Amino acid sequence: MKVAKILSVVLAVHLIVLSFFFFRPPVNYFLVTCLSTVIVWSVVFQFSSRKRWAAVIAGLLLQLAIQQVAYHAWLSAQAGIWWPLAQFLSLQYVVALRLASSPDDTPGTPVNR
Repeated sequence: MKVAKILSVVLAVHLIVLSFFFFRPPVNYFLVTCLSTVIVWSVVFQFSSRKRWAAVIAGLLLQLAIQQVAYHAWLSAQAGIWWPLAQFLSLQYVVALRLASSPDDTPGTPVNR
């Protein structure tokens, strides 16, 4: 499972970087998508673990709506929809995966009693 997670992150990071070679997003688009990513995922991962899956789905749908509005406002005349969408979803995946890992998931030093 850990190998699959590492491979998926490597693939996502490559998609983020590779998509910059196919189109250069305008500053407005890039700022909106990055700021919305930070704000939305920061709020989503404040929910308790019981409601987190619903919050993650709602956050992803909100992020897709924000991306589509930003795409149509600043990118639709410059680039096709697939590279910006692949880049955006890869960014969402990497950020959400990083925020999803809680201190309980990371190995630490054993507690001495």
